[in-house]
Amino acid sequence: MSFVAPSHFFTQRISIDVIGAGGTGSYLLSYLAQIHYLLRMVGGNDNPFDVTVWDRDTVSETNVGRQNFWPMDIGLPKAEVLVERINNGFGTGWTAKCTNFSPSSYLKGDIVMTCVDSASFRYELGKNAAEESHYRDKLWIDGGNGQHTGQIIMGHLGNTNKSDYLPNLYDLYGETLLESTEHAMPSCSHAESIRRQDFGVNHTTAFQMANLVWQMLRHGSVEYQGGFFNLKTGELNPIEPLENVWAAFGYEKDKNKEK
Repeated sequence: MSFVAPSHFFTQRISIDVIGAGGTGSYLLSYLAQIHYLLRMVGGNDNPFDVTVWDRDTVSETNVGRQNFWPMDIGLPKAEVLVERINNGFGTGWTAKCTNFSPSSYLKGDIVMTCVDSASFRYELGKNAAEESHYRDKLWIDGGNGQHTGQIIMGHLGNTNKSDYLPNLYDLYGETLLESTEHAMPSCSHAESIRRQDFGVNHTTAFQMANLVWQMLRHGSVEYQGGFFNLKTGELNPIEPLENVWAAFGYEKDKNKEK
């Protein structure tokens, strides 16, 4: 079973919200810029999508090397640095919002991509969206990281009765998200930051998130809705969009449609 991209993805310019421009988000933006350029070159679409980036943080010394920043970026706003670099290099008109996004706020994007350390934020985003009809038909791609591991899940953002509804991170995990040990902690050294999260974890999560976008916009569908990886063991396990797979998380499709 594959998930077919919404038809309006190919008839109009879509918009993408990227929440978080740190470890995963900074690399994700580079991948999205490459995808944007390639779609223009091979697809004949001069502007396939717009991107808005949300992050209030500035670049610190320990961000350099582990995140997609350079020494010259230290002290500057993360969102502005990345968006300006991409706009100058690729001729895009993407937008930087140097503020944190509230999970209760309205997102205009057709695709929402979350790259945040806070499990409670992701829980609140999913919970609020499930209760608000204006989120219907949006896709939510979330990336979460551990020391050597990562998890990527794509689903619809909000509660819909569509037959092709994909359960999102909140649907699959619910309140267990609040039990997550994920949290943002400032690192006082490069050694400490690498001890907490090994090199390559952010890159891999970002690529897997971006690949979902590429598969939909280039090929029209995607054979999976995310997955799990472990860089220490080399494992990569996809999440197939199948009801028996969702049931393993405790999610029941028919029950969701009754909401």
